Amino acid sequence: MHLPSIQICSLTESILDPICCTTLGPAMEAAVVLLLADSNFHIRERAMRAFVELVQHAGSHPTIALDKTTCVSISMLADSNNIIKHQAIQTLTTIIVYEDVRTSLTGIDLMDVFSPLFEDPDPELRKAGIKMFGVFATHNDLCTGLARGILDKAVQLLGDLNFDVQQSARQLFEILLEQSALSTVLCDPRMLEIINTMVDNDSWAVKQAAMTALPLFVKPNRSCVGISSSQIIPTIFALLDDEDIELSFAALECIVDLCQNDDLWKSCERCGLIPKIISMCQDSSPLKREAALEAIVGLMPHAEFRQLYSTSEIMLELLLMLDDAAQGVQLAALSVMGLLHYYNNLPPFLLNELMEKIFVMMAERPSPVKKGVVAAIIHFLVPNHDHFIPYISRITVQLMKVMAHSQQEIQLVAKEVLEFLMTHDPPPMITLDDVMTTVVATFRSEDPVNSDLLILLLEHGFLSDPLIAPALTEELLSMLADPDPNTKEKALNHFRFLMKHENFVVYFGSVHALEIITQSSWLLKDPDIHISVHRLLSALNNLKHCQSLLLATDIIDTMMTILSAKHLSLQFAQHTLESLRSLVANDDFCVQLATCTPQAIQSIITLVGHENPAIVQDAHGIIMTLARHPQCHSLLSSSQTVESLYSMLSDQEPVVRIGGLRNACIFAHREAICTIIATPKIIQKVLFTMSDANSDVIEESLQTIIALVQHKFIATSFTANGTFQKIMSMLRHFSPAVRIAALQVITAFAHQDDLRSLITPPAMKKFWMLLIDPHKSVRQAAGKCARICLSIDDMRRSLTTSSTIRLLITKINGRADDILVIDLVKHLIVDGI
Repeated sequence: MHLPSIQICSLTESILDPICCTTLGPAMEAAVVLLLADSNFHIRERAMRAFVELVQHAGSHPTIALDKTTCVSISMLADSNNIIKHQAIQTLTTIIVYEDVRTSLTGIDLMDVFSPLFEDPDPELRKAGIKMFGVFATHNDLCTGLARGILDKAVQLLGDLNFDVQQSARQLFEILLEQSALSTVLCDPRMLEIINTMVDNDSWAVKQAAMTALPLFVKPNRSCVGISSSQIIPTIFALLDDEDIELSFAALECIVDLCQNDDLWKSCERCGLIPKIISMCQDSSPLKREAALEAIVGLMPHAEFRQLYSTSEIMLELLLMLDDAAQGVQLAALSVMGLLHYYNNLPPFLLNELMEKIFVMMAERPSPVKKGVVAAIIHFLVPNHDHFIPYISRITVQLMKVMAHSQQEIQLVAKEVLEFLMTHDPPPMITLDDVMTTVVATFRSEDPVNSDLLILLLEHGFLSDPLIAPALTEELLSMLADPDPNTKEKALNHFRFLMKHENFVVYFGSVHALEIITQSSWLLKDPDIHISVHRLLSALNNLKHCQSLLLATDIIDTMMTILSAKHLSLQFAQHTLESLRSLVANDDFCVQLATCTPQAIQSIITLVGHENPAIVQDAHGIIMTLARHPQCHSLLSSSQTVESLYSMLSDQEPVVRIGGLRNACIFAHREAICTIIATPKIIQKVLFTMSDANSDVIEESLQTIIALVQHKFIATSFTANGTFQKIMSMLRHFSPAVRIAALQVITAFAHQDDLRSLITPPAMKKFWMLLIDPHKSVRQAAGKCARICLSIDDMRRSLTTSSTIRLLITKINGRADDILVIDLVKHLIVDGI
């Protein structure tokens, strides 16, 4: 019988329904089992998916016969389709948790059933089978019967040609060895015979598998009965000389692992372990020499080994190996000597020889060796630091040199050791020459900011010597004068970093700092380096302990000179304005800027009309800041400013005209300097811009007028014939922003006694119509304007005609969401209009 795929899917959905599954469990199981026998593997595969779902609900659906499920799953392991085999393994792994399932397996020869899995050509299936066995092995009632068979298979699979399968087999082996049910098998001499046979096998993979398995038997908490008396250890010893170097290494690693067990250590020692390792240390192969030394590291925890190994001759041999041609051998020898000192303390003559060798290695060897040596030093120092007191100063100086010249990964290791040394009691004695040599090397390092060493020296007081400041100043100044931009940038970056630390400023002194800041400020004109100078100035300006230093320089004059240049580049303008704006936020700098000539400030006024928005923003911000300070008013209130404004308002570029209007608006908001734009020609120019073709210019023009009419002595300038009519005409402008600005102007007129009379009923009707403008923001502005006008007694009656009220009611009926209009009607009702 064939079921369409859709019916199988429906069957799967039914399985997922607990009620349906409880009611129809046996029937569904029968249907699925029937489909599993279908000749079409697609049908079998889908049926198997449904079967997996069925099994996963088995615990909550007791009507499903788990013993039958087990039989079906086992039979599907022989399916020709690998996907189905995987699903069968998944099913068995899922249901094995149930005791009745495990009981149903007791009468089956599982090794006979599962063996084909481990011979399958697909490594993924072999791996899945191993993992399933691992789950089986955790259940003692299964493990007892399977113990020998599983263990045999696990050992066999340790020699699998697929690496992932080998790893899975090793994990299975470890699981098996933890099971109490296998304890008798482990003591069985036949198990050792199997491994011994594997060691003698011609296959490299099988030999290595045996040596991988053997140490698992002899962990400290496991029995090693039979191993010490067997021929396995001599056999493995023989492999140490195998031509295959990988196999030789595996044998050596196996021996080291076996030696973790005291009884086996004695067996290995009797086999001549120490002479063998010593001979390997002198092998022509650098890899073997390194492997032998690493084996010594693994054996070092044995007190007996240390006694036998730690002879003067052997230690001198190790000392010679620090000069080995192979870097790995050098580092391995250093590790061994470190452990020897850790356990027994090296004799003074040897310790001295070792330290001299370490100094040479740190100074002259390639980076990997340097890193290894630096890392090893901390292991010498921490447990036995008293023995190293005579060497601490030299080690510190050498590590400082390493940090100044090495790669970042070595610097990080060196920093850790230096932190330990610099907090040592007594502290290391470092000469002024040592500090200067190191710091100068750091300054000129290829790293953009090699700051870790400087932090350590600073925090631990090594830069407090009064002679340091002049020497550092001389070095930094020479770097700033260097023709190479990279050298200048390094000096600026290091100085910026150091000045962040108040301690450094205290040690360094304001005189020296000022000299460097002054020299740096001259570099503002250098196109290659000016950005780094701006970063330095910004950092100093943000530090309270550095602001007074900046004030003592002529930095403001330098910036104004740059901004006044005839051909000012965009980059120069942008960075200089940004820095200047940051500086003038400090009142003291603002006052300093007030001492500039009126001509100098015109460059900033003009830049408010620049095409670059960032430049406009900074220039505008500077002018606003200056306008807030009375000390700067005389600087701004000059004839040059009037000429600059007039020129900007007359410019052909809209962006420049907008800049001129923004400047005028700033001045108009300040009573003390609004006289700048009170001249007829400026006011006429402002009024003229209301007729501009550019709507942005018109909007700025109206905003300027709003600011101007606040001053009574200027307001009369707007009573001339045609001025107010021009403003009223803006209420019909296509731009909503212009219509809003015009309404704001009318509102400003309503507040002025001299201008209020201009808002006649006919004029009022024009802005009443904006209460039904299609743009909500315009309607709201019109509502605000009307509300303010109606709040003035002498305007209210003349402006509230019946047509006005009808318009408001229409407005509310049409757009009831406008709260302002509703509020306006309430206001009229309250007033009895």
